[in-house]
Amino acid sequence: MKTEGCEARTLVALVVGAGFGVIVGVATLAVAYPIFQSKEWASWVQAIGSIGAIIGAIAISKRTFDSDRKLRLEAERRERIRVDQGYRAVVLHLAEEAMNVVQLMRSSDVSSLISSWKIGRRSTAYACLSAFNSIPIYDLGSAERIKWAFFLKEEVEIFFWNVDCVKLTETAHLSLAKFIEIEVPRFVERINEFYQGFEATYAFEN
Repeated sequence: MKTEGCEARTLVALVVGAGFGVIVGVATLAVAYPIFQSKEWASWVQAIGSIGAIIGAIAISKRTFDSDRKLRLEAERRERIRVDQGYRAVVLHLAEEAMNVVQLMRSSDVSSLISSWKIGRRSTAYACLSAFNSIPIYDLGSAERIKWAFFLKEEVEIFFWNVDCVKLTETAHLSLAKFIEIEVPRFVERINEFYQGFEATYAFEN
């Protein structure tokens, strides 16, 4: 920005200097040679001066326009980066919340899981899903990125639904143990795969 300002001031100085040089030159000629004192010559000088002023004004205007355009494009680029980072963080937060629920399941019995899930963890988990659903999907960027993000979201949604279905029954302990042993490792593997696929789409932009 400082460089552009210096260039604009230099351009103005050149135009003013050129105009001043023309004036001094014409004045010198008028003093030295009477022929340059005629009305016709004065008209020509005035016309040349007007043309020079117009050219200078156009040059300055174009320079200002180009500078404003560069600033606008840079502002748009920074805003795009800010928004993109926000969407990326939403997807990351959803994946992290799913892993938090996995840890809760692995460290709790059925009663503790149901209590912790209903008291606070459930609302946090579904808030992450709501945040994902609020993203204007095409603003995520490439079709590949959208694909991985939706794979991850759908997998997490099904997982949360399964946690919702846990009930305190006589066979609940066995059902939960079986789910943790068989389904949870598969879920973790898929979530890691989908999130890594999502993150890999950013590598092509760097």
